[in-house]
Amino acid sequence: MKVAIIGAGPGGLVSAKYCVAEGYSVDIFEQNGSIGGVWVYSDYVDFDEDGFPLQAAMYKGLRTNVPKELMEYSDFPYPKEIQASYLPAEEVLRYFNNYADKHKLRSLVKLRTRVTEVSPLEGERWFVKALNLEDNSVLCGTYDAIIIANGHHAEKIIPNIPGKETFTGTQLHSKDFRKAKIFQDKKCLVVGMGLSGQDVSKLLLAVTDKVFASYKMDNKIANLPQNLIEKPCVSRIEGSQVFFEDGTAEEMDVIIYCTGYKYCFPFLTNDCGIVVDSSKWVRPLYKEIVNIEHPTMCFIGLQFNLPVIAMFDLQARFFVSTLNGHFPLPSKSAMYEDYEKQIANKRKLGIPLKHTHGMMLKELRKGYYEDVATTANIARIPPVIINMFEKILEDRNKGEYRHIVYKIVSDSKFRMVLNGEKDFKPIVNDNKLSNSNIINGRHL
Repeated sequence: MKVAIIGAGPGGLVSAKYCVAEGYSVDIFEQNGSIGGVWVYSDYVDFDEDGFPLQAAMYKGLRTNVPKELMEYSDFPYPKEIQASYLPAEEVLRYFNNYADKHKLRSLVKLRTRVTEVSPLEGERWFVKALNLEDNSVLCGTYDAIIIANGHHAEKIIPNIPGKETFTGTQLHSKDFRKAKIFQDKKCLVVGMGLSGQDVSKLLLAVTDKVFASYKMDNKIANLPQNLIEKPCVSRIEGSQVFFEDGTAEEMDVIIYCTGYKYCFPFLTNDCGIVVDSSKWVRPLYKEIVNIEHPTMCFIGLQFNLPVIAMFDLQARFFVSTLNGHFPLPSKSAMYEDYEKQIANKRKLGIPLKHTHGMMLKELRKGYYEDVATTANIARIPPVIINMFEKILEDRNKGEYRHIVYKIVSDSKFRMVLNGEKDFKPIVNDNKLSNSNIINGRHL
């Protein structure tokens, strides 16, 4: 069997590992000049050196917002000498490169190769066309299966604010934020207070004392820096003045939009049967993985707000199990029925369209992992991964959290270490974590 994988980031690499283990012939197409996906830093913004939309979204000083214990493949732990849990981006990139070397995946990767077309052929096979960015030659091939793992940090979402085009200062998306020092002593507005917005705000506060944060105040965020000035949503912009929904206005030098990304698959032809609804919902997918219309195509890593490395691994195993015959897929009608039931359940829980792939509730996260593993009769994700993630979400809401060090003790138990140790274990039949009071923490 011949498999094409689009993207040599964390999802593409683990998919390749499982395909190679089955004896499949694998080609990995990667637009960048190195593997690692979103973890590859570039000084370019908007477009890369070849004039194509940039895939990178890294900035100087980035540290992970998830501990390394949830960012490692089950067969490849981080080196023991790395004690910290929250790591610099450079260390994470090194880890993925080492993983590729361990499993001898590097030779499978076609670097600086941009996929320009994927279209179905008879017999559930696929035609792939790609452009070699080194010499502008065109590569064409046919494959038995397609794994799409190109991430979702390529196309920016920038809100349509009245008067935005009149702003006389600098406007950029967080994807194009590289170094805080260039904004020294500037009056900066950060729009959006997700994790990237919070991180960018903290980096800016190190170089200027005039940082404003605009977000929906009905979901007020606890434990933001005291010197960060919170404002409601922007209502309009006039020149250098930014007006807010509470009627106030401020002169600004810089606006940074930390407002997320669109799902984007420009290489898929219409007859692939995939629709991206409002740029946020990829459909129709069985278990949010398999293209129901053409089930030899899958997507790895669409979901967010859950432990993604474990998800990449699980989804890759699920898809490979459909290829090797371990799990024969249900009929198309049965897959559609399951898909529609899943979407109806999310809407019933109040999940809006834009968060269709967001595992916003604990019951969704745990239920998804269980459902995927049970359906294909493959190994489950250890409960400690899910339990630790829930504790991390709790810790984030308490303020600074990156000084915490985690140690996985067993498949169900982990330990938090800060100048001392405290064990955490799920309560029987409840999966709730015991209460913690960690004090006298230190930054590593």
